[in-house]
Amino acid sequence: MCGLLGSFWVKPPSDKDAVFSSALAMQKHRGPDDKGIKSFNIGEGAYLSLGHARLSIIDLSTNGHQPMRSQCAQFEIIFNGEIYNYLELKDELINLGYTFQSTSDTEVLLNAWIEWGEAVLPRLEGMYSFCIFDLAQETVTLIRDPFGIKPLFVYHNNYQLIFSSELSSVLKLMSEEFEIDHQTAFNYLNHGYYDDTESTFIADITHVQPAHITKYCLKTNSRIKNARWWFPNIAEKKWTFDSAKKALRAAFLDSIKKHLRSDVPIGCALSGGVDSSAIVCAIRYLYPDLSIHTFSYIAQDESISEECWVDVVNEHVSAISHKVYADHADLSSSINELVDVQGEPFGGTSIFVQKKVYEAARSAGVKVTLDGQGADELLGGYSGYPGQIIHSLIDKGRFITAFNFLVKWKSWPNRSLKEGLLSTIWSVMPRSWFENYQRITGKANSPTWLDAKVLQNKNVDMCRSKAQYLSPVKGRRLMTRLANGLTVSGLQNLLRHGDRNSMSASIESRVPFLTIPLVELVLSFPEEFLVSKDGATKHIFKEAMRGIVPDEILDRKDKVGFTTPEYSWMQSLRAEITDQIVNNKAPDFVEKELLLEEIDAVLDGDKPFGWHVWRKVNYMKWYSSLDKIRMDNDV
Repeated sequence: MCGLLGSFWVKPPSDKDAVFSSALAMQKHRGPDDKGIKSFNIGEGAYLSLGHARLSIIDLSTNGHQPMRSQCAQFEIIFNGEIYNYLELKDELINLGYTFQSTSDTEVLLNAWIEWGEAVLPRLEGMYSFCIFDLAQETVTLIRDPFGIKPLFVYHNNYQLIFSSELSSVLKLMSEEFEIDHQTAFNYLNHGYYDDTESTFIADITHVQPAHITKYCLKTNSRIKNARWWFPNIAEKKWTFDSAKKALRAAFLDSIKKHLRSDVPIGCALSGGVDSSAIVCAIRYLYPDLSIHTFSYIAQDESISEECWVDVVNEHVSAISHKVYADHADLSSSINELVDVQGEPFGGTSIFVQKKVYEAARSAGVKVTLDGQGADELLGGYSGYPGQIIHSLIDKGRFITAFNFLVKWKSWPNRSLKEGLLSTIWSVMPRSWFENYQRITGKANSPTWLDAKVLQNKNVDMCRSKAQYLSPVKGRRLMTRLANGLTVSGLQNLLRHGDRNSMSASIESRVPFLTIPLVELVLSFPEEFLVSKDGATKHIFKEAMRGIVPDEILDRKDKVGFTTPEYSWMQSLRAEITDQIVNNKAPDFVEKELLLEEIDAVLDGDKPFGWHVWRKVNYMKWYSSLDKIRMDNDV
């Protein structure tokens, strides 16, 4: 787990080396253990710099130093992440005649690329973004993992190519003044979407999308390839419930084994839900004598506290428990740092307590954590996607079954008939109908506090820019939705939060639910295996974990999610929020007085509360931080 940085200048500035070194230093938190820079003259006057900040996890020696040159001297790699099945790939490569100078997964990845090229990508079990520089062809190839666990930002114009693990490093190296991306701002503020397209919150800075490969020719300073290299196969296979359960259990335990490969101490983020509990209990099942450290956020509001369930798991595995507490005062004192760490606006205050969990892990001497991120998106969690389930049953002509499912589904806590029906309607309705509905009703327009004329003059699509979704497959609506959520829209912003929070504490956060073998296995099951006929979510996974995870965890019906008392926190911080908006510069499309009226109406109880309040506050806070970034970059 590290930070990578590359910059190609057609006409390099005289201080190029100093500026590049300064930009790489901004990733010190990602790689406090080692730093490496190599530079190359390209053609007549052009210049390429590759940099790496290393967090040493596997092979702590200097043999793992990057940038790393291949033994044939043709390729150079900079790599951020982990390849968990590197030992298996290494054995294959040794049998093919390769030799190794280190025990690192970086050298395995480099040789695997030399041997198999792009064909190796679906075989990698890991989280990664990496760059391969071909010295002979003078090309740069950028690859990002299938789910977007590790970031990779890109800036490209006629004069420069920059790629980086951190947005701040890109901003430092940009040859032109940066501006906000108006479309992304609108998608976030009005619709709540972000991280689901190539765009970022800064105009002209993109990111390599999950499961994509992008290639640049340095001779011509042009992008010559940008393609998706993998998308989940959702075709149903013939499974009995029992055989599928056994296969899932074996695959999950195998993933846990591989995710425990490390030369440094490992801990677990434990929320008390099924997913994180399964990770912790699986470790104890596999390794009865291993010392297990868990790190948990404990809400002070008893209505959302998961402490009793955290205690159940900790007692079951005899874990060394570390509990984290936070209130609105902690948020107030840390908000500026949090905004800086995230680099872009984010979804809610749960991101703040997640950061505190990683800080606790670091304080305890742990360098790697295993986290349950992605399990809901893979296993049909949250509310169980009732619309997609019912739509699939309708596809198959099973109308009575669909009706019975809805009746049973709504009987669970925190569900309603209205929610189930609306979910079904939105699932059945084609996207084009939804967009026409928005236009007819005016809901596609911006709220009063957003100046629609300014946005339209910036060519903003008021229905939001479109992500590239897999088209719905009849009878497999749930699996289509899960595949899209895993690789296109839904999971990506959560992974972004986790990466930036964990790396701010120099912690490697591993997510064992997110591997290609595990995902393709689950997506091959019949849909009713994931969400049962009576509406139980993660059905087959819970049954697969019987005997490993305590039954009382598996049989819970009251999971509240990883959440904070956001409404009360926002009320307590009301004066600070008002001051922030009144006394700081706002973007040209925001009417500050109307925005304050909107926030006041919610906090007074006149309008319903939701994440949209935080989005407004967070965007304004982030926007006001940009001037400081501009000034720092000028220094």
